[in-house]
Amino acid sequence: MNTDKYADMVFLICSKQLIIRVLIRQMLKNNGYKKYIFASNGQEANKKICGGEARVDFIVSDWDMPLINGAELLKMVKNDPEYFITPFILLSPDTSILKNIYAMEEGADNYSSIPFTEENMMEIIENCIKDRLSERPEKLLETNMIRNKLLKKHDKVIELGKKLKKTSKSQNASILTGESLYHVKEYDRARTILKDSLKAGKNSRALDLLGKIHAKKGESDKSLEYFELAKKHNPLNIERNINLATAYFSQGMRRRALKIAEGVLKSNPTYLDIVEISKLYMEHGYIRRALELLSPLEPITETARIFYICSVKLWQIGERKKCVDFLLKCINELPSCHLFEYHLGVLFLRRKKYDRAKQCFEKSLDNKSDYKPAVRCLEYVDSLLGNGNMAAIQRRVRAFEG
Repeated sequence: MNTDKYADMVFLICSKQLIIRVLIRQMLKNNGYKKYIFASNGQEANKKICGGEARVDFIVSDWDMPLINGAELLKMVKNDPEYFITPFILLSPDTSILKNIYAMEEGADNYSSIPFTEENMMEIIENCIKDRLSERPEKLLETNMIRNKLLKKHDKVIELGKKLKKTSKSQNASILTGESLYHVKEYDRARTILKDSLKAGKNSRALDLLGKIHAKKGESDKSLEYFELAKKHNPLNIERNINLATAYFSQGMRRRALKIAEGVLKSNPTYLDIVEISKLYMEHGYIRRALELLSPLEPITETARIFYICSVKLWQIGERKKCVDFLLKCINELPSCHLFEYHLGVLFLRRKKYDRAKQCFEKSLDNKSDYKPAVRCLEYVDSLLGNGNMAAIQRRVRAFEG
């Protein structure tokens, strides 16, 4: 492959291990690629990719990293309408078939073991580049389907799926069509297409969606059957576990649901796994258990809303001191988040401590000037404090301009 043509491609190399980052950079340099940026975990990488800090043309990421791991970063990238087409290679010393299934179902372009040779790594990279640059009609149609799905243009996805079906038996295209049919509530058509897609092989995305379709149609036994099959086929995927646990909760099988949740927590869970299980617990009334799980963790931008919801629910169940302590901890650890200051302001407002409430709402708006709940609360506090309508009007103008 002539690398001169692609020498300006920017590679993001993501690993907690410096030696891996240096090794891959040297391999790329040896083969004519000149531009690279680095991240030591998925959160840092996500900021660089989706935060617009740098252009990224190719991602090589280690699987095992703190905060957001490689598989979770993969999901974030593949669900971004701007970056979903970016080639993404996952690396792991674990060569188990389960990790391979997880990676491929989430859209990884390749899954490679550690250690690796330069020859092997460059062959993978160059094959990924060739595949992404392919102008095969089937490839272009499927890419267009994914883009429209991410933009929630489900009718367009269905239309493209019909075209692609005439020339290709792509399982992914069938699943994309089924997902869009589900979103427009054409459950019978979605079910037919998804079941047909399984003839090409098991796929937990298809199985999981069939579970949701049967749940919508009130067919609880069939729904559970498909959720169980989805989890069995892809047990490392936390979403599959949570969907099955949710199905058990909805059918009153709380012990089974809790067994799944606790099973995830005993299986060396990632930071995001723990946050997602906490969310599951909160949705089904186990607020104190969610607090136990979240308290040792630091909120990050990607998880702040879950921590905020936990603080709201603590107040609702009468755990007032725990709520305030938890909020203060969150503010200390993530002072840039508008949600925590806003909720603390609401609590001061309820206690008629208007000056303290005002300070909190102002800090919330310092972090997010267009956050409407904080704008409304601050205007209300101003009126209570007798600061007049002019201050409120000026503040509203500042908040919504630009």
